[in-house]
Amino acid sequence: MKSKPPIPVTRGARGVLWQGQKASLDQFSEIREYIDACMAPSKAPVTWKDRLCLDFALLKGLVKELEKIMPRLDSSEWSEALPVIPPPPTRPLALNRTERFASPIFLKTLHCHRAYGRFLADYKRYEAQRKDWETLNSDHLRAFRLSAGSKFKARDLPGKPTPPPPVSKFGDLPDNLRGVFHSYLKARIDQAAKIREWRKSTKEYADQLQEMIRRHGSYKNLKAHFERHSPKQRYIDRLLKDLERLISDGGLIFESLRWKILPAGPVQTDLINRHLNASQKRFPKRQFDDTRIKKVLTLKPSQAYVGTDEFDGYMVFLFQGCRFAVLECPWFGNALYMLNGDWNALSKLSKSDLLSQHRSHARRIIHDDDGTWFHQLKREISANSVKPKKT
Repeated sequence: MKSKPPIPVTRGARGVLWQGQKASLDQFSEIREYIDACMAPSKAPVTWKDRLCLDFALLKGLVKELEKIMPRLDSSEWSEALPVIPPPPTRPLALNRTERFASPIFLKTLHCHRAYGRFLADYKRYEAQRKDWETLNSDHLRAFRLSAGSKFKARDLPGKPTPPPPVSKFGDLPDNLRGVFHSYLKARIDQAAKIREWRKSTKEYADQLQEMIRRHGSYKNLKAHFERHSPKQRYIDRLLKDLERLISDGGLIFESLRWKILPAGPVQTDLINRHLNASQKRFPKRQFDDTRIKKVLTLKPSQAYVGTDEFDGYMVFLFQGCRFAVLECPWFGNALYMLNGDWNALSKLSKSDLLSQHRSHARRIIHDDDGTWFHQLKREISANSVKPKKT
C-alpha cells in the first residue's frame, strides 16, 4: 500500500521545519505556493491537495523562520548612504571689468597702485636689510676700536643698503574718481578672499571625492538590494497578519476578500463557536445572540462561510440539495436572508438593493421572540430542497 506523503511543515527539535529541514531562501516561492494553498484549499494545486496543513500556528512559525533568513536593509546604513555625488564648489564670479577700463587715467592709477604695492614689499625688505647692516656696522666699529686700526679698516665696512625709489599711490587720478577706485579695491580684496576660500573647498572636495564615489556605489547596491527583496518582505509582513487573523478567527480560511470559508467537509461546530467568541470580544458593547447560529446548526448545513463588508458578522450556510443559501447574523438588528442562485454575487449588493430589485432571488425573515422565524426557516429549506429519488 502506497504511504501518504508527509506534511511538509513539521516541528522538530530545532524548531519549525520545512520538509524535515530548515527552510532556505531559495525555497521562498515553493513555501509561498504551499501556504497560499493551505489558506485556500479549494484553489490548491494538485501537488499540495493531500498535504495541506490547517495548523495555522505552525504555518506562522514557518513564516517566522523564513523572515529570520530574509535579508533586510540596515536602516542606519541606508540613512548614511549618499544618494548623489554633489557638484564641485563653484568658482566665484569675476569682478566687473568696466570700472577698470572706464578711462586711461583709471587704468594708469591701477598700475600705479600695483607698483605701490610692490614698492611697499621692497621697502619692507629694505628695512630688514638696513637693520642687519646697522648690526654689522656696530660690530665692525667695535672691533676697529679694539684693534686700534691695525687690522680692520673703515673700507671693510659693508655697503649701506639704499631704499627703493618712492612711487605715487594714485598717480594722476582726480579726486572725484578716488571714491570709485577705493570701492573697486575693496571689491578686489573681497574677491581675493572668496578665491582663497574656493580653492580651499575645492581641495577638500578633491580629497573627499573618492569616498563619496564609494558611498554612492554602496547606495546603488542597497537600492538594488531593496528592490530585489522588498516584494518578499511585503509578502511576509502581509502573510503574518493574515495568519494572525486566521488564528484569532478560530481557524477560518480565506476564500476571497469578501467571504471566509470553513474547511471542507461537515461544518465544524467548534470552529464556528470559536469564531463567535472572537467576534463578541471585538465588539463587547453590541447586543449578541449566538442562539440564532446554534439553531441553524441544528439543521445540519453542509458548508459555512463568514461575511465581511455589507454582510459583516453574517454567516452563510449551505444545505445539501437546497437551492437557497441562508445568511444569518448573531447581532441584534439584523434579519435572516435566503438567497437563491449565485449567492456570492448577490451578497455584493446592499440589503436595500436585494429587497427592492431582486425580490425573486432574495427573501428576508425577521427574528421574533417566540421562535416563529426558525419554524419558517425549516419550512423554506424543506420546500426548496431536492428530494432524493427512490430506487
